[in-house]
Amino acid sequence: MAMIEWTKLTSDEIQTVDKTLPVIVPVGLVEAHGPHLTLGLDIDTAVYFARSVAENTGAILAPAIHYGFADEMKEYPGTVGIAAETLSLVVYDISCMFCFHGFKKIIYLSGHGANRIGC
Repeated sequence: MAMIEWTKLTSDEIQTVDKTLPVIVPVGLVEAHGPHLTLGLDIDTAVYFARSVAENTGAILAPAIHYGFADEMKEYPGTVGIAAETLSLVVYDISCMFCFHGFKKIIYLSGHGANRIGC
């Protein structure tokens, strides 16, 4: 089964995609993890697992949301995130756009535990 990656499609191609397929949106956070891990770990983890699920199920892989809810780690150098309320609005707006285009099953796969506050 071939994986469908949203950003690799043209406008014409997206119109032919089965609208009953779920769309998976990875959500991460640019966050400090100490000297041994990168700031993009949460993003990389979310994208990795979202891609794996899409490849194995036929779901559509949407682009990642890189800026998640910056909670207790916001004081550490390199952490860049958004408020929970802002993340909620971003998720809402993205969901509305997918629904507007006929896709009704949207799954947000988070690589950062605190993102659940905003979703």
